[in-house]
Amino acid sequence: MKRINNMKGGDFYLVKEALIDLSNEKIQGSILDIGIKNYGVIYNISKHYSGNFDVDYIDERKDNVKIEQDYYDCCTLFFTLSDILLKTSKETLFKDIHTYLKEEGYLYIWDIDKKYNKYFHSKIKIKLPDNNMKEITIKDYNIFKDNSKESILKLLNHYFIITDSLERDGLYFIKAKKRKTY
Repeated sequence: MKRINNMKGGDFYLVKEALIDLSNEKIQGSILDIGIKNYGVIYNISKHYSGNFDVDYIDERKDNVKIEQDYYDCCTLFFTLSDILLKTSKETLFKDIHTYLKEEGYLYIWDIDKKYNKYFHSKIKIKLPDNNMKEITIKDYNIFKDNSKESILKLLNHYFIITDSLERDGLYFIKAKKRKTY
């Protein structure tokens, strides 16, 4: 990762290229894919491993009226949180996801690790299960937004148990299991 100081005091993190290897990632069952942008990655993973799969989408243009509570085996957020400005909005999203997931449900998150007063710009190559490559570009120049892995883990802790997390090249992955409600 290359760090460039900016004249206004913020740091600019430029990762020329990052790789996310999803060639062995198995996401199966009923899936709720929540995103601001639909990259088609979750669909391709699901299609590869299961001929019979159910993926429902929530994006910024659709409401969640038809989303059922305690229905989904898993929920995915693929570069979604970095598009949400407020910490309270992220926490509300996690609370809602908690209600959508079955008792043994999982949440999968892939996103950028960007703190306050930082910038992020990177091309990201995604290796899919069929060995095809998909390339996306992520830019975030909002220095007032915190999307760091550390802050997301704190928000998740109220509703989920972290089962796996990785961090590399300014990106992170988190897998979390729904906490039981009493």
